[in-house]
Amino acid sequence: MSVGILLEKTKDSPLLRKVQAGESGSQYLSTVADLSSMQLQRQFEIVREAERTRLSRELHDQIGQDLVAISLGLTSLKKKIDIQSEAFSQLRQVQEIVAHLDQRIHDFAWELRPLILDDLGLRVALLTLIERWAKRSHIKATFHSIDLDHLNLSGDMECGIYRIVQESLTNIAKHSKASAVSVTVKFQSDVLHIIIIDNGQGFDFRAVQNNFCNEQKFGILGMSERAELMGGTINIESKKDCGATIKISIPVTPKKSGDAKTSHFSC
Repeated sequence: MSVGILLEKTKDSPLLRKVQAGESGSQYLSTVADLSSMQLQRQFEIVREAERTRLSRELHDQIGQDLVAISLGLTSLKKKIDIQSEAFSQLRQVQEIVAHLDQRIHDFAWELRPLILDDLGLRVALLTLIERWAKRSHIKATFHSIDLDHLNLSGDMECGIYRIVQESLTNIAKHSKASAVSVTVKFQSDVLHIIIIDNGQGFDFRAVQNNFCNEQKFGILGMSERAELMGGTINIESKKDCGATIKISIPVTPKKSGDAKTSHFSC
């Protein structure tokens, strides 16, 4: 891809604005390299999500259906066996294993790509994500959304926002020792704001950033990269024993019709 085409495709990038402001020489080449890297990273995310979607549908539609067929076959077979026999007890154990495997496959497919995101949109997908996470982690969660149904978001942007919230909740469950979490997603002045607050043990942000092997660092890095790919910013406020607040701001284009809708969920 030529430099001219690359710059045209990234004309709204903050990096390009530096070029237009008069950077030259090594600064110019460095900026072009950053733009190329960002384009490659964006393309990688698109390919990765496409593959996740394919695998998720394969698990759900094919393997899921096969497990249902096995379960129905076991149920039919069980009717032909004496209820007092050892074979009946063994068959029931196999049924329990199949049911457990079916649930694991369902959960794995959801983690790969929640098909509800494609079918019902971002607001419902986030609500379902937070509900499932709260039940699994045993952490009280509250979700507020304002006007998500009236935003003109691409599928890639919806997926990016979903992944940011998902990664944040994963970090909270692993590291925070929180008992309560609040997630707010609202649209205001052409910007989508995502605010995630937990009441956990907090952390020293600089110490995490400087520790190369810290697992939490990679979660934060992943969120930051996704926000940057969408032209957004991320701000993290935390200190020991005072919980953490994550604020993500992403510029978006609103739809022209419809009134704001507010939804609330807690569990």
